[in-house]
Amino acid sequence: TLRRTAPSPGRVVAAHTSHPCSVSVATILPPEADEVDQRTFEEKMGIEGKELKNPRPTGKKKKKEEEIESSETAAEVTAPAPAPAPAPVPVPTPAPAAALAAEQPANPQHANAAAAEEEERKEEQDTPEHALAHEDEHEHEHEVDQPWDADPRQPFPREFTKLSIRARPSFDDAARGRVTWHGQNYTPRQWALQLETWERRYPNVVVKTQRGKTVVKSTRHETEAERAKATTDPKNLLYCWEALPRNHDAELPNEIREHFRVDSYGNVVSDRATRDSGLTFFDVDHIWPWSRGGRSVQANFEAVQWAANRFPKSDRIVPSLDPEAMQCGLSLAQLKALVAHAKRKANNKGRGANYTHNIDKVED
Repeated sequence: TLRRTAPSPGRVVAAHTSHPCSVSVATILPPEADEVDQRTFEEKMGIEGKELKNPRPTGKKKKKEEEIESSETAAEVTAPAPAPAPAPVPVPTPAPAAALAAEQPANPQHANAAAAEEEERKEEQDTPEHALAHEDEHEHEHEVDQPWDADPRQPFPREFTKLSIRARPSFDDAARGRVTWHGQNYTPRQWALQLETWERRYPNVVVKTQRGKTVVKSTRHETEAERAKATTDPKNLLYCWEALPRNHDAELPNEIREHFRVDSYGNVVSDRATRDSGLTFFDVDHIWPWSRGGRSVQANFEAVQWAANRFPKSDRIVPSLDPEAMQCGLSLAQLKALVAHAKRKANNKGRGANYTHNIDKVED
């Protein structure tokens, strides 16, 4: 059986019956009908409608939910309030030194001493030595795995100075062979290790390039031809000669003292010796060897007797040289003996020309 209902505003509920001969019915429920009346109505009609998503709880279920809600409310009311966070304790900040100094009574003696120290510090910072030291430190900071000869302005390694690069060691046999070099003392073993370190740190850097049938030798900044041009330049020859200490030995005539001097290894050289490989002929030597990256500039030049320069010294650094091996020419004592012999020979024959002739032989 079907019951017609008057149409009223509300929502439409779609329903169907499980009977094969039943007809689908669309029922319009009034908006004020609650969900319980709707379920009763659908059961009477024999329609299997769609279950409500959130049916209103009834009976025991409703009573249980109400008990849970009441217990939660009571718990919220009886829960103790959280304790307030403790206020931060202010930490006293130390007063600046200037403020403390202002509070303390002024001591004129201390004030004068502090002012003097500050003035000395400023004067020290204004000196060129201080500026150069800071400049060197700044440059060392930026040297990251770069070879020392990467800078074309550097004539020799930075760990050496114009004095230490020329310094030679002295050996004290009485003190078990203790070695002194540039104001520093070494045991024989320490000195040997130092020489090995220098040899390993500054190797031969000459590069050989084949150009046709010619082999060209060069370093990072110079070729062998540029080196030869610099060492034979008259300006550099004069510079090296003037850098040698003058001879003030009273036993020698003035003309001998003027044209004969002694190089740093004890060899007599002369500015009149123009023939290569002459007894007193000198070379423009690289103090720091050219083959190890030394530059061909006057800061790295000195006059050395040719045989000493080309054989025992060669490409060795100065601290490693044997002083006895470097004495390849005339010593000052030998020069005096030759001059005395020339005088005796000239006096015996009564001819002054013989004296000049014999001196010329010494120069050659």
